[in-house]
Amino acid sequence: MINSRKTIWSFIILWIASSLLFAQNSPVEYELKGNVTSVGGAAIESAEIYLSNRLKTINSDENGDFSTLVNENELIVVEAEGYKTQTVLLKGEKELNIILKPFVIGEVLQNAAMGKYLGRGLSASFSTIDADVIRRNNVMRVEEAMNGTLSGLYSLKSGGETFGSTNYALYVRGKSTTGDATPLILVDGVDANINLIDASEIESVTVLKDASELAMYGMRGANGVILINTKEGNRKDKFIHLDVRAGVQTPVKIASKLNAYQYTTLYNEAATNDGAIAIYDPDVYLSDHDAYSYPDTDMPGDFLKNHSSYQQYNFTLGGGNRNTQYFALLGYSKQDGLFEQSDEAKDDYASHNYSNERYNFRTNLNIDLGRGFTFESKLQAIFDKVYAPYVSGKWCNTIANYLFKNIMTTPANAYPIFNKDGSLGGTSEYTNNPVGDLDNGSRVEESRQLTALVRLGKDLDFITPGLSAHIMYDFSNFNSYYKNRYHSFAVYQQTSDTSYTKYNDDETQISRSGGTLDNYFVDHTIEGRLDYDRSFGLHDFTGALVFNTYSSKVSGDYPTYMWLGTSVRMLYGYDKKYYVQLAGSYQGSNSYASGKRYGFFPSIGLSWIASDEDFMSNVSFIDYLKIKTSFGLIGNDQTGGSRFMYRQYYYLGDNYGFGNPNGDKQGAYEGSLANENETWETAYMGNIGAELLTLNQTLSFEANYFYERRTDILVSESNLVPSVIGVSLPSTNAGVIKNQGVEMTVTYNNSVGDLEYGIGGNLMYARNEIIDLKETAYKYDWQYKKGHSINTVFGLKANGLLFADEVASAPTSSYGVVQAGDIKYINQNSDDDNLINDFDKVALGSTFPELIYGFNIYAKYKGFDFYCYGEGAALYSKYIRPDMYSEYAYNNRYQGDAGASYPRLSLSSNHNSQTSSFWEENANCLRISSVELGYRLPNDFIHRFKVEGVRLYVNLHNPITIANEREGRDFEAYTAGFTSYPLLKTWMMGLTVSL
Repeated sequence: MINSRKTIWSFIILWIASSLLFAQNSPVEYELKGNVTSVGGAAIESAEIYLSNRLKTINSDENGDFSTLVNENELIVVEAEGYKTQTVLLKGEKELNIILKPFVIGEVLQNAAMGKYLGRGLSASFSTIDADVIRRNNVMRVEEAMNGTLSGLYSLKSGGETFGSTNYALYVRGKSTTGDATPLILVDGVDANINLIDASEIESVTVLKDASELAMYGMRGANGVILINTKEGNRKDKFIHLDVRAGVQTPVKIASKLNAYQYTTLYNEAATNDGAIAIYDPDVYLSDHDAYSYPDTDMPGDFLKNHSSYQQYNFTLGGGNRNTQYFALLGYSKQDGLFEQSDEAKDDYASHNYSNERYNFRTNLNIDLGRGFTFESKLQAIFDKVYAPYVSGKWCNTIANYLFKNIMTTPANAYPIFNKDGSLGGTSEYTNNPVGDLDNGSRVEESRQLTALVRLGKDLDFITPGLSAHIMYDFSNFNSYYKNRYHSFAVYQQTSDTSYTKYNDDETQISRSGGTLDNYFVDHTIEGRLDYDRSFGLHDFTGALVFNTYSSKVSGDYPTYMWLGTSVRMLYGYDKKYYVQLAGSYQGSNSYASGKRYGFFPSIGLSWIASDEDFMSNVSFIDYLKIKTSFGLIGNDQTGGSRFMYRQYYYLGDNYGFGNPNGDKQGAYEGSLANENETWETAYMGNIGAELLTLNQTLSFEANYFYERRTDILVSESNLVPSVIGVSLPSTNAGVIKNQGVEMTVTYNNSVGDLEYGIGGNLMYARNEIIDLKETAYKYDWQYKKGHSINTVFGLKANGLLFADEVASAPTSSYGVVQAGDIKYINQNSDDDNLINDFDKVALGSTFPELIYGFNIYAKYKGFDFYCYGEGAALYSKYIRPDMYSEYAYNNRYQGDAGASYPRLSLSSNHNSQTSSFWEENANCLRISSVELGYRLPNDFIHRFKVEGVRLYVNLHNPITIANEREGRDFEAYTAGFTSYPLLKTWMMGLTVSL
């Protein structure tokens, strides 16, 4: 990115020089021919050449050549992205060879807290990806594109594929709280809902991770901050792009269901194990049989397709000149579901099947108004529509899981889909026939989001050089509506006399309903700021003073959420080698009691450019080396507690008898006691790291060690006060958790002839530990959470399965009568009469990964390009117990054999269903998240058609997952494809045309 500060100074020089020149005799013009190359001699295409006192800008061609009319003694400025700006004073030259030196790390602008600054002096740790990385992850939600691409960021799925909503949880550098650990997400510097944003709108994503940057966000910054910058036009490159993508999505995994013979066999076995009588005759399903009296349905095959369609279209344009830059986007995307309707439903209701379509619109405009004034506007509009079958009382984002679970958990022998008379089959227990669910109506949810931002700037050089001011206002509104069109349906069960018993009502009349969904919000942000950037010899000063107020009105009757604060940054550099950064904020929130709403959040950072020291001058293989450290105090007001805990609440209810005659009178009761000292969490953060660039700037490496101690975490006072007090107690800020770890990023880029290639990777290890949660006094030491990580699971320690000769000597169980084939639990306390109960539960593994990593590979050869992105997680566990009526249980259940890996079946005992190490899975996994192969048509061919560029590509999203799990589940979304809607692979072909 071009250094804007140098550009401004260049224009000042040009203006002064041209004024002096034109004050003399009229100059004589002549033609200047020039060539722009890099230090290595490579031609630089599209370099910008500015002439003094002229509005026109010239660009070098693909060979680096340019020509223009100039005046003798005229100044020209040459700029190119990734290179240092060069200014040349002409002295009658008619030919000019310009060699641009590349920037090294730190000499380009870095997205940082509340602004962009030269990365050289910043002491913080950043993770950044650009627009191309996001685009190559063909997804409808941006969160998924962050997987494995940003060091220090967890992007974890919590379920299967969703439509119109996200199922991703984001964490920065792990977890440090039992409250809400979600990072603050800002788009163009303001709070935003990114669930519906189009990836093609985004220019870059940056994660802020340590105190020197997070302190600017005060009580909202302790969980980390994700900065998303949208695309803008530029004065160099005018473009029109049309990107068309279409393909299919296939399930990653749909579990195999038992047929009627297998199901009834397992049911009989479980019953007889409990001493009951078998009620089924499985053998009837092995020969010809009456399919109505003895149904054997294949519900997944009947109601789920093996693929669905996916399509996305984006039209973007941008460009500008020295005074005005613009960018615009119009996007459309659609994703269909896997549910299969009947032919009648397809004819009557095209919207029954699950699908999601979205329209995105954005315009970004930057204008230089002259006289030091600048104007910026950003307008975004989104229209999102989700179609689903109608299910009473459910929103679209839950209907898919409901329908899928119904299909996957209904036994094959429960009922025939259709009875002999054509009516829908069902029973008193199973009234949700999938045909009825899919054909009884439709639900449509429409969401609209509008965001408008305006910013006005003014340089204040007349006060002092380097000073500028900006004021910004942002408005954002989101609301959604629903429309239902449905009728009820009945199911019928055949009785022994061939008559039918009816369950539910059957209506042919269509009912309609609609209204507003209670998930709206209206946000307002106002920001005023002063920026200062100036150098005095060896001294560099950069600073910012920012006033910010943000309010959010959400659904419900809650008062508007409001934050008000002032943030400051002061950066001093000496000799461009030694830097000190002071940052902080004084911020308050209306969620706390008067007099306790504001806090001060300071930080300090130091950085040293060691590679510029004289003693490093002979170390030729090191191009750049920076050592940095920071420390600060940050807050988190998303503590997980209820709002306004400092107030005492009373509720109506608990009627009582009073009067003569005795009557029923309404009373009132006291709620939980107030916590008048409620406050935010406080995070003490430290970071030390190093950045290295070596091997002629082909290999870059960064490593950081981080430490955080989070205090004032909400814990229940019931842990501290006996229950005999007789009233509900509040939560209090008394918990302490520490979190520490290391992260590393390495990137290697090089070229050999026409081959350009690169490989990169990132890795982070983070482990949290509970220091104090004011736990209830337990009977045994192993029951305490203290000393373990936040997501540690407590359960029974298992030691295989019991055999018949071990039952007599085995401990008894409070969860059921122990028999051969049950799980053998370890008794932790020999003083309790040899009994297995809750006192034997110990800390097992954590369900939150302590190690995450990602990698990327790319190669370009002539017109071909290849990209591959992957991600992985390790050092954590999942506790997955296959269903008793699963294929795994059928093939691996205990039947008296030593090789069984599934315990005996039972209809009544809870002994084997306890959380235990028997069901613990090592959740290490590796996922190839995206693979793309593209080809760019030759320019000499496409230019015949007045087209600037054409690229064809094939993209595979989520094609491969490598994990060791007994049922082939995805460890992040282990119910997906089993009891919740499956994860999907996307097979995509695309075409990008540049005009």
